[in-house]
Amino acid sequence: MAARRGRGRRGNHMRDEEFRDDRDEEIQALRRQVEQLTLRLERQEARSEHGLSSRGSSSDEFDVNPFGRRKRAYQDSFEIELPEFYGRLHPEEFLDWLSAIEKYFDYKETPEGQRVKIVTLRLRGYASVWWDKIQEMRLRKGKPKIHSWDKMKSRLKEKFLPVDFAQTSFSQFNNLRQESKSVQDYTEEFYKLMARNVTQEIEEQLVARYVGGLRISIRDELEVHQLWKVADAY
Repeated sequence: MAARRGRGRRGNHMRDEEFRDDRDEEIQALRRQVEQLTLRLERQEARSEHGLSSRGSSSDEFDVNPFGRRKRAYQDSFEIELPEFYGRLHPEEFLDWLSAIEKYFDYKETPEGQRVKIVTLRLRGYASVWWDKIQEMRLRKGKPKIHSWDKMKSRLKEKFLPVDFAQTSFSQFNNLRQESKSVQDYTEEFYKLMARNVTQEIEEQLVARYVGGLRISIRDELEVHQLWKVADAY
Protein backbone atom coordinates (compact mmCIF):
# COMPACT_ATOMS: atom_id res chain seq x y z
CA MET A 1 0.00 0.00 0.00
CA ALA A 2 2.83 2.38 0.93
CA ALA A 3 4.50 1.69 -2.38
CA ARG A 4 1.28 2.50 -4.25
CA ARG A 5 0.80 5.70 -2.26
CA GLY A 6 4.39 6.65 -3.10
CA ARG A 7 3.77 6.08 -6.79
CA GLY A 8 0.56 8.10 -6.54
CA ARG A 9 2.38 11.04 -4.99
CA ARG A 10 5.08 10.86 -7.66
CA GLY A 11 2.39 10.72 -10.36
CA ASN A 12 0.66 13.78 -8.93
CA HIS A 13 3.99 15.57 -8.68
CA MET A 14 4.75 14.81 -12.33
CA ARG A 15 1.32 16.07 -13.41
CA ASP A 16 1.84 19.25 -11.40
CA GLU A 17 5.19 19.79 -13.09
CA GLU A 18 3.67 19.19 -16.52
CA PHE A 19 0.89 21.66 -15.70
CA ARG A 20 3.42 24.29 -14.60
CA ASP A 21 5.48 23.69 -17.73
CA ASP A 22 2.41 24.13 -19.92
CA ARG A 23 1.44 27.28 -18.02
CA ASP A 24 4.96 28.69 -18.33
CA GLU A 25 4.91 28.05 -22.07
CA GLU A 26 1.56 29.82 -22.34
CA ILE A 27 2.86 32.78 -20.34
CA GLN A 28 5.94 33.02 -22.54
CA ALA A 29 3.74 32.89 -25.63
CA LEU A 30 1.62 35.66 -24.17
CA ARG A 31 4.67 37.79 -23.44
CA ARG A 32 5.67 37.43 -27.10
CA GLN A 33 2.15 38.33 -28.23
CA VAL A 34 2.07 41.49 -26.09
CA GLU A 35 5.52 42.44 -27.34
CA GLN A 36 4.34 42.02 -30.95
CA LEU A 37 1.25 44.07 -30.15
CA THR A 38 3.38 46.85 -28.70
CA LEU A 39 5.68 46.92 -31.72
CA ARG A 40 2.72 46.97 -34.08
CA LEU A 41 1.15 49.88 -32.21
CA GLU A 42 4.42 51.81 -32.31
CA ARG A 43 4.73 51.29 -36.08
CA GLN A 44 1.10 52.27 -36.56
CA GLU A 45 1.66 55.49 -34.60
CA ALA A 46 4.81 56.29 -36.58
CA ARG A 47 2.98 55.80 -39.90
CA SER A 48 0.08 58.01 -38.87
CA GLU A 49 2.41 60.78 -37.65
CA HIS A 50 4.93 60.74 -40.50
CA GLY A 51 3.17 59.01 -43.38
CA LEU A 52 1.73 62.10 -45.06
CA SER A 53 4.87 64.20 -44.75
CA SER A 54 7.10 61.42 -46.07
CA ARG A 55 4.86 60.82 -49.07
CA GLY A 56 4.62 64.52 -49.74
CA SER A 57 8.40 64.90 -49.91
CA SER A 58 9.13 61.70 -51.81
CA SER A 59 9.38 63.29 -55.26
CA ASP A 60 11.93 65.86 -54.10
CA GLU A 61 13.95 63.16 -52.40
CA PHE A 62 14.21 61.11 -55.57
CA ASP A 63 15.17 64.17 -57.62
CA VAL A 64 18.20 65.05 -55.53
CA ASN A 65 19.14 61.88 -53.70
CA PRO A 66 20.83 59.04 -55.62
CA PHE A 67 19.85 56.64 -52.84
CA GLY A 68 16.25 57.69 -53.40
CA ARG A 69 16.51 56.85 -57.09
CA ARG A 70 18.04 53.50 -56.19
CA LYS A 71 15.14 52.84 -53.83
CA ARG A 72 12.65 53.68 -56.59
CA ALA A 73 14.41 51.33 -59.03
CA TYR A 74 14.36 48.58 -56.40
CA GLN A 75 10.63 49.05 -55.83
CA ASP A 76 9.85 49.12 -59.54
CA SER A 77 11.69 45.82 -60.03
CA PHE A 78 8.85 44.04 -58.21
CA GLU A 79 5.63 43.48 -60.11
CA ILE A 80 2.69 43.57 -57.72
CA GLU A 81 -0.71 42.75 -59.16
CA LEU A 82 -3.53 44.58 -57.46
CA PRO A 83 -6.57 42.46 -56.60
CA GLU A 84 -9.81 43.05 -58.45
CA PHE A 85 -13.08 44.01 -56.79
CA TYR A 86 -16.43 42.82 -58.15
CA GLY A 87 -18.72 44.64 -55.75
CA ARG A 88 -19.94 41.65 -53.79
CA LEU A 89 -21.55 42.69 -50.52
CA HIS A 90 -19.12 40.99 -48.17
CA PRO A 91 -17.68 43.61 -45.77
CA GLU A 92 -14.62 41.57 -44.81
CA GLU A 93 -13.76 40.90 -48.45
CA PHE A 94 -14.18 44.58 -49.33
CA LEU A 95 -12.03 45.77 -46.43
CA ASP A 96 -9.29 43.26 -47.26
CA TRP A 97 -9.30 44.53 -50.84
CA LEU A 98 -9.19 48.15 -49.67
CA SER A 99 -6.29 47.35 -47.33
CA ALA A 100 -4.36 45.75 -50.21
CA ILE A 101 -4.91 48.89 -52.31
CA GLU A 102 -3.62 51.15 -49.53
CA LYS A 103 -0.55 48.97 -48.98
CA TYR A 104 0.19 49.06 -52.71
CA PHE A 105 -0.02 52.87 -52.77
CA ASP A 106 2.26 53.13 -49.74
CA TYR A 107 4.81 50.73 -51.20
CA LYS A 108 4.84 52.31 -54.65
CA GLU A 109 4.46 55.84 -53.27
CA THR A 110 1.75 56.35 -55.86
CA PRO A 111 0.98 60.02 -56.57
CA GLU A 112 -2.49 61.19 -55.57
CA GLY A 113 -3.35 62.05 -59.16
CA GLN A 114 -2.94 58.44 -60.30
CA ARG A 115 -4.75 56.61 -57.52
CA VAL A 116 -8.35 56.93 -58.72
CA LYS A 117 -7.34 55.85 -62.24
CA ILE A 118 -5.49 52.79 -60.92
CA VAL A 119 -8.36 51.68 -58.67
CA THR A 120 -10.88 52.23 -61.47
CA LEU A 121 -8.96 49.75 -63.62
CA ARG A 122 -9.28 47.10 -60.88
CA LEU A 123 -13.07 47.36 -60.59
CA ARG A 124 -15.01 44.57 -62.25
CA GLY A 125 -18.63 43.60 -62.79
CA TYR A 126 -21.16 45.47 -60.68
CA ALA A 127 -18.48 47.59 -58.99
CA SER A 128 -17.23 48.87 -62.36
CA VAL A 129 -20.74 49.62 -63.64
CA TRP A 130 -21.62 51.42 -60.39
CA TRP A 131 -18.50 53.61 -60.46
CA ASP A 132 -18.94 54.52 -64.13
CA LYS A 133 -22.49 55.59 -63.31
CA ILE A 134 -21.27 57.75 -60.41
CA GLN A 135 -18.84 59.60 -62.67
CA GLU A 136 -21.39 59.90 -65.48
CA MET A 137 -24.04 61.38 -63.16
CA ARG A 138 -21.58 63.99 -61.93
CA LEU A 139 -20.84 65.11 -65.47
CA ARG A 140 -24.55 65.36 -66.24
CA LYS A 141 -24.99 67.65 -63.24
CA GLY A 142 -22.12 69.83 -64.41
CA LYS A 143 -19.75 68.57 -61.72
CA PRO A 144 -16.20 67.34 -62.40
CA LYS A 145 -15.36 63.67 -62.10
CA ILE A 146 -13.98 62.47 -58.79
CA HIS A 147 -10.18 62.56 -58.90
CA SER A 148 -9.48 62.39 -55.15
CA TRP A 149 -8.71 58.95 -53.77
CA ASP A 150 -10.11 59.91 -50.36
CA LYS A 151 -13.43 60.87 -51.98
CA MET A 152 -13.53 57.69 -54.04
CA LYS A 153 -12.72 55.62 -50.96
CA SER A 154 -15.51 57.35 -49.04
CA ARG A 155 -18.01 56.56 -51.83
CA LEU A 156 -16.85 52.94 -51.93
CA LYS A 157 -17.36 52.56 -48.18
CA GLU A 158 -20.81 54.14 -48.34
CA LYS A 159 -21.81 51.69 -51.05
CA PHE A 160 -20.20 48.42 -50.00
CA LEU A 161 -20.27 48.56 -46.20
CA PRO A 162 -23.50 48.10 -44.20
CA VAL A 163 -24.84 51.24 -42.57
CA ASP A 164 -24.29 49.78 -39.09
CA PHE A 165 -20.91 48.23 -39.90
CA ALA A 166 -18.85 50.65 -37.78
CA GLN A 167 -21.12 50.15 -34.77
CA THR A 168 -21.14 46.37 -35.18
CA SER A 169 -17.37 46.24 -35.62
CA PHE A 170 -16.77 48.37 -32.53
CA SER A 171 -19.16 46.20 -30.52
CA GLN A 172 -17.23 43.09 -31.58
CA PHE A 173 -13.94 44.73 -30.60
CA ASN A 174 -15.33 45.94 -27.29
CA ASN A 175 -16.76 42.53 -26.38
CA LEU A 176 -13.86 40.40 -27.62
CA ARG A 177 -12.90 37.69 -25.12
CA GLN A 178 -10.48 34.78 -25.40
CA GLU A 179 -12.85 32.17 -23.94
CA SER A 180 -11.98 28.84 -25.62
CA LYS A 181 -9.65 30.36 -28.22
CA SER A 182 -5.91 29.79 -28.14
CA VAL A 183 -3.74 32.81 -27.35
CA GLN A 184 -2.68 32.90 -31.00
CA ASP A 185 -6.25 32.86 -32.34
CA TYR A 186 -7.36 35.47 -29.80
CA THR A 187 -4.45 37.73 -30.75
CA GLU A 188 -5.16 37.43 -34.47
CA GLU A 189 -8.80 38.35 -33.86
CA PHE A 190 -7.69 41.29 -31.71
CA TYR A 191 -5.36 42.56 -34.46
CA LYS A 192 -8.08 42.24 -37.08
CA LEU A 193 -10.70 44.11 -35.06
CA MET A 194 -8.17 46.74 -34.00
CA ALA A 195 -7.44 47.42 -37.67
CA ARG A 196 -11.17 47.65 -38.43
CA ASN A 197 -11.83 50.27 -35.75
CA VAL A 198 -10.63 53.84 -35.49
CA THR A 199 -9.74 54.24 -31.83
CA GLN A 200 -8.24 57.10 -29.85
CA GLU A 201 -6.91 54.75 -27.19
CA ILE A 202 -3.24 55.15 -26.33
CA GLU A 203 -0.82 52.22 -26.39
CA GLU A 204 -1.20 51.32 -22.71
CA GLN A 205 -5.01 51.33 -23.01
CA LEU A 206 -4.92 48.98 -25.99
CA VAL A 207 -2.56 46.62 -24.18
CA ALA A 208 -4.89 46.72 -21.15
CA ARG A 209 -7.82 45.93 -23.46
CA TYR A 210 -5.88 43.00 -24.92
CA VAL A 211 -4.98 41.61 -21.49
CA GLY A 212 -8.51 42.23 -20.17
CA GLY A 213 -9.97 39.91 -22.79
CA LEU A 214 -7.79 36.96 -21.80
CA ARG A 215 -9.03 34.07 -19.70
CA ILE A 216 -9.11 34.79 -15.97
CA SER A 217 -6.52 32.10 -15.22
CA ILE A 218 -4.04 33.75 -17.58
CA ARG A 219 -4.82 37.24 -16.28
CA ASP A 220 -4.15 36.02 -12.74
CA GLU A 221 -0.74 34.76 -13.84
CA LEU A 222 -0.03 38.10 -15.48
CA GLU A 223 -0.88 39.92 -12.27
CA VAL A 224 1.67 37.75 -10.48
CA HIS A 225 4.22 38.60 -13.17
CA GLN A 226 3.13 42.28 -13.06
CA LEU A 227 2.69 42.38 -16.83
CA TRP A 228 0.43 45.42 -16.75
CA LYS A 229 2.80 47.95 -18.27
CA VAL A 230 4.21 47.94 -21.76
CA ALA A 231 7.75 47.80 -20.40
CA ASP A 232 6.97 44.50 -18.66
CA ALA A 233 6.53 42.82 -22.05
CA TYR A 234 10.23 43.12 -22.86
